[in-house]
Amino acid sequence: MELTRAKPRQYVEFRIPLAESQKGQTEMGQYVEQLKGFAQSVLLGQSCLGYNKLLIMGYIQEAIRCKQAPELSAQLDQHLKTTIESMFNNVNEENAALESQGVENEHRNEQILNRIELCWCHLRAALSDLIQVCSQLESAAPGGFSIWKDAMQYFKENLEAGHRMKDRLMVAMLDKIALYRNGGEVTFCQLRNIVEMFTFVNSYDTFEEKVIAETRDHYRRLAEEVLSRNPVTQAYSIFREKIQHEEECCSKYLIKSTVQKVLDTLKVQVLQLNAEKLMKPTDLKNIINSDDIQSMKVLLALYADTEWISLLHDAIFDAAQRIGDDITGEFLSLVQGAGAANAPEQCFDYIRKLHGFKMHLDATVKNTLPPNVDFKAKEHNLWQRIINANDRTIEATTVALAAYADGAPNTTNVQSFIEEDCGITFIMRLFRAIVNKSKFEILFRSMISTRLLYEHHLSQAHEQIVIKLREECGAAYVSKLEVIISDYKGSSKVATEFPAYREEYITQQVEPNFDFSALVVSKETSIRNAKRAHPETEDDAQEWEDVSAQNCTTSPMAEVQLQVAQRLQTEFAEFYSSRHKNRSVTYLPDLGSALVEMEIKGESYELKLSICQAYCLLSLNTKETISLSDLREVMGEEYNEIRMRKHMAPLNAGENPVVTFIKPGLTFENCTEEDSFELNPNFVPEAKLCDVQFKDQILEQLTVTENANAITEDITPIIEATIVRHLKSNLVDKSSNVFKVCVAKHSSLDRFEFNKILDSLAERDFVKVDTQADTITYVP
Repeated sequence: MELTRAKPRQYVEFRIPLAESQKGQTEMGQYVEQLKGFAQSVLLGQSCLGYNKLLIMGYIQEAIRCKQAPELSAQLDQHLKTTIESMFNNVNEENAALESQGVENEHRNEQILNRIELCWCHLRAALSDLIQVCSQLESAAPGGFSIWKDAMQYFKENLEAGHRMKDRLMVAMLDKIALYRNGGEVTFCQLRNIVEMFTFVNSYDTFEEKVIAETRDHYRRLAEEVLSRNPVTQAYSIFREKIQHEEECCSKYLIKSTVQKVLDTLKVQVLQLNAEKLMKPTDLKNIINSDDIQSMKVLLALYADTEWISLLHDAIFDAAQRIGDDITGEFLSLVQGAGAANAPEQCFDYIRKLHGFKMHLDATVKNTLPPNVDFKAKEHNLWQRIINANDRTIEATTVALAAYADGAPNTTNVQSFIEEDCGITFIMRLFRAIVNKSKFEILFRSMISTRLLYEHHLSQAHEQIVIKLREECGAAYVSKLEVIISDYKGSSKVATEFPAYREEYITQQVEPNFDFSALVVSKETSIRNAKRAHPETEDDAQEWEDVSAQNCTTSPMAEVQLQVAQRLQTEFAEFYSSRHKNRSVTYLPDLGSALVEMEIKGESYELKLSICQAYCLLSLNTKETISLSDLREVMGEEYNEIRMRKHMAPLNAGENPVVTFIKPGLTFENCTEEDSFELNPNFVPEAKLCDVQFKDQILEQLTVTENANAITEDITPIIEATIVRHLKSNLVDKSSNVFKVCVAKHSSLDRFEFNKILDSLAERDFVKVDTQADTITYVP
């Protein structure tokens, strides 16, 4: 396509000849009437095609040149005033006619709304055309003549002068707002035009106040109705829909600042004033327990970006605490009589229920809270409040957690227990929340010691728990636990080395026809105190080992086999002492075990027994009846009557006892040493492996003796005062020396607690700690 150069436009100057004044006046009058007619047509929304805008603009230009601008502007101004007055007069006349016909106020108000909105639209469009045509006149007329300003002023005066017209208009607007709030259809562009009109005539502030007041009343009634007729979770969705609908509608006709004010008013009436009902603890508990994620999301969305969101977060975690308290309360009632230490199954169930509660919490709270909420800190605080509610709860939960850490790996897959959230990860989560971590260490150490003594086995999970405890609390905290793990691993090595030692050093060997092994447990790490005093030694640094004869798998044999077993114990003590020069050993026969094979009516059974019980049954292998005095003779120095009666009691217990007394009615509690008993001829084990071993209640002893006041007594002030007083006198000292001084003051103090107290003093500038030199210096 070829472009060609267009010819320039020729401008034609329009002039009205004024040679003859009379004729000029007549022609000028015609142009004034054309200007007025054009103005009236555009103001009334009529067609203005019959008017030549260019001609009118030329006339205005010529009038300005002839200095007739003041007169022309005055005539135009008067015409605007008259035309606008006629517009409002027509509206009033129509309204009066409806009133005479008995039309209801609501319809009359709507008629005013429709007519005034139409007048406003016509005026707005007309002013645009008039300003375009008369722009030169506005510039030339004296006194600041403004078509827009004057027209707005006349419109405002007529609106306010009308018989309650503005009030009816506002009422009609409020009716329209109520209509869409109740689900009706409205034309939002019409509402928008009225709002724009209110803005230009300086009536918007009054309208805004009425809208907010109406919003307040409407949503107060609505909230009461919704909450009275619907479940609270359904009310969440209804309120969310109402808020979204209100925001969407308001944005179509109100200015932005008013939209926010309306929404704020709505939220106050719906969310703040009904917060107690919307955040009711029982409802929040049901949402968490039932994994009602949708309801939680809706509730959080309702309060998002409001000043009450923190109140909702607190309410959610308070409800979660109530769930945890319910679980804890149920557990405490179950173990009230026997105590948590003697109810391992209840302990396991309790920790599993806490984990189930955590899974609910993760699903409904953790996965729905916004990223700016520190869920980890809130969850940690939640566990602290649940576990440390009171002394009884702290005690029972600590025992339950230690029992779960010790026993749960043996009821589930070890690898799963290590890797999955319900295992070590959850144990450490609860452990971090426990106030008295020293009590947990004592309990856990006691339990794995008991497991070693009676079950002869620790799993990889126990070792992993100790590793996690070391990462959490440091090496000092787990030092004794690590020794137990190390000794357990070393016991298997010792068991393999012992036969080689016998072949090399024992000249007169009597080969036993049973498996002999020993479990080595350090006295410094074991909770249980030895029942016999250790021999005195000149070496203060010497370490003692408690050795329990562990596995003796045997068929009932003659008395010579008992002598062989005793000789093996002596040989093992010599062997162990030769391998560990700085250690000495003592036997704890009451903690040993034996697996005895029995044949009854052609069927083979195995009985798991303590060493004391094994002595009894092996003696019955050669005698029909025996007594406690016979066992005293067989066991020699190892015999202890009180211990023997305790160990023998399980053999005589229940409806199917292993042994029975010759004299009816006797038990090992009331018999004499000379009363005889025999193997029950009617005894039949309930299973191929029957566990009747006596097991000492170590945890009961622990609760009474070692740490009875660990929870209620706070030793921190005492230890702090002891450290500061000692360093004031010495200025600087080795940390080991200071620790000894503190232990002398309070024997239950361990190194872990000492280090915590020391760190606290250092942070407060009471002392200065040099870890490399291992010294503590007093800070004046």
